[in-house]
Amino acid sequence: MNHTHNETVVVHGEWQCQFMDLAANEKDCSDSNPKVCIVCATSGKFFTGESVLDYYSTGHIVCLGLWVLTVVIGTVGVFTNSLIIAVIRARKIYIPFDYLLMVLACFDIFCCIASVFAMSAHVARYQNWISHNEFAVYWFYIGNLMTLQGRTVSTYMTILITIERFLVIAFPIRSRTWFTSGKTTFFAAVVWYKEFKGFQMFTQI
Repeated sequence: MNHTHNETVVVHGEWQCQFMDLAANEKDCSDSNPKVCIVCATSGKFFTGESVLDYYSTGHIVCLGLWVLTVVIGTVGVFTNSLIIAVIRARKIYIPFDYLLMVLACFDIFCCIASVFAMSAHVARYQNWISHNEFAVYWFYIGNLMTLQGRTVSTYMTILITIERFLVIAFPIRSRTWFTSGKTTFFAAVVWYKEFKGFQMFTQI
């Protein structure tokens, strides 16, 4: 926020500017208080150079193509990870690796759904299917946040599985006490709780 000549200028970030039709470094002042203005540090353009307002440009076609691809991959991801959970649950005896794999599959399902949700928010905004109201901003923000959280949890769970597999191979006897069913569930719960608290923190911003 800058104060110049009795004027308050607020510079918005990239994700906020995606909901504003301002060119780079242009100001828009409030009708009720002309001394309060906003500035976008980035211009609303695709990487191909066209404006986001040019709805028949190459950038919009690419955006729609990526959206369709995301929906297809997300759908396949939900199906395959659900299949993994179903196959593991059909067993009569579980090992710690099975618990970790099911938790990872659950978070991957969440990540797939969140990615479709977030990409739909992007496309709805860029194709002008929705108005630039408070709900649209919230949908856009939460969708992207859910995707980032899902990817982070999946990464942490993959690291945890890698550590578990390494210890089982390197220390086959001692690892049985390190990764019992109870401890494995606890480790997975810690990862989930950490990311859940992070999600709560960002949704309050």
